[in-house]
Amino acid sequence: MQYEGRTHSPKHPNKEIKNTYAYFRQLTEGTQGRNCDKLYEVIKKFGQPVTRKMASKLTGFEINCITQYIKILILEGKLLESKEKMKCKVTKNLAHYLKLAEVKPIQTELAI
Repeated sequence: MQYEGRTHSPKHPNKEIKNTYAYFRQLTEGTQGRNCDKLYEVIKKFGQPVTRKMASKLTGFEINCITQYIKILILEGKLLESKEKMKCKVTKNLAHYLKLAEVKPIQTELAI
């Protein structure tokens, strides 16, 4: 399966998530960053590609929150989304799977 660093939402491809009241509230309360980090860690511990519904069940977050956190993690380059849809293990519907992006080590010293 091929993955890429963008979402595949056909409904609102250019929708800006930062225009919502919920986003503003999370930004001012500081919970968004913690929840994104928690979601990232749970997916990392799970060790396999997951769908949004699977991530919702693993973290206990509502599905409408999960989609926002996943979009942020994709835009930050931490997650990749599959190009093709495959059957979800939870809902049995077709869904895009998510996996961790490969982190390339940063060279801290110059070779002489």
